Amino acid sequence: AAADDRFRAEQLIAAGIASMISSSRPLVVLVHGAPAKAGPAYKGVRTLVDALSLRGIDVAEWAAGIDAEPPAIVEPDPAHPRPVVYLNLGIDVRSPDDATRMSKLASALTRLVAAGKNVLLSVNRSTLPGAGAQDPLVECLRPLGLTADSGRTLYEETRPMGTAGRDVLFDQIITDPLTEHPVSAAVSGLRLRLPLISPLEIAAASASPGAESAPKVTPLIRLAARPALWAEADWNIRQGLPAKDSARDLARDKPGDPPWVIGAAIERRLDPKTTQRVIVIGSALWVVDSVLAKEGATVDGRRILDAPGNAELACESVAWLAGLDDSIARSAAAQSVPTIPNLSGPQRSALQWLFVGIIPVGILLLGVLWRWLWG
Repeated sequence: AAADDRFRAEQLIAAGIASMISSSRPLVVLVHGAPAKAGPAYKGVRTLVDALSLRGIDVAEWAAGIDAEPPAIVEPDPAHPRPVVYLNLGIDVRSPDDATRMSKLASALTRLVAAGKNVLLSVNRSTLPGAGAQDPLVECLRPLGLTADSGRTLYEETRPMGTAGRDVLFDQIITDPLTEHPVSAAVSGLRLRLPLISPLEIAAASASPGAESAPKVTPLIRLAARPALWAEADWNIRQGLPAKDSARDLARDKPGDPPWVIGAAIERRLDPKTTQRVIVIGSALWVVDSVLAKEGATVDGRRILDAPGNAELACESVAWLAGLDDSIARSAAAQSVPTIPNLSGPQRSALQWLFVGIIPVGILLLGVLWRWLWG
């Protein structure tokens, strides 16, 4: 559509202007444990790569499952310094070979965090905590004052309209991050879809650190506590199937219970001139094509994305991690997305009854009452 082309052109122009103002383009390194390299096609995360490219951000990959060291492109060039952000992708462990590559991926993430690199880390669900073992993919977060409960998943019970049954939902749709971080402000109002979320826990000392070098952890995305939402270690629950009355593993259903933290931003002073930044999102699937490229409703004759906030969250997170705070702003493409969803059939029917029947009849009855009282 012409409108889409206009917004795309505006984004390309903005990226061109940014590249002229900045002497170096940011670089995002996709760190993964797949058995083969993803580039140059980047199957499965092509939408993410395209979104970053539109922002003037270069993309490289580190297949940590097969390469012990990152690619040479990430080596610092004193003549042309550039900010580098590492972004990990999820891994599905189903065989001994997968477990070996997962261990190598965990080692790579641990080295990156320990070396003070800027990382966008997505939490991968793990069966290890359920077996009483530690999850190596998230152990690197403990020194930063954050823990990820990767053995549990946030489920929500819902009652579909017009039915007496109950369903269990795995995905959370978020439009209000409930925080005031700059990245959160940039995606506020946009529809964000996070599948299979593992909750995060911020250490009390990290929320208000005393020492200047201590990590400072700030909530990035939160979910309000409610009786229908709980964290469960039982993975036998299937999405869309009726919920059963059973003991919930970890619930926050009492008044005054704190909200669930599912995204966090971390800053740690390494030296007087260097600050490490890390963003943690409690979902590993929020950046894949099946989520980023999924189409939603039709508005004004054009299809809009189901979750435009996902790509926006990725781009704004990279900008913040790269130290480009002044460039954190909602893109032109995101600004074109309607934030008011289409009305459902029952909602349209209710409004028709309200305006065509209830309001006119109410006015008529008020007139009759007025005539009866005052003659």
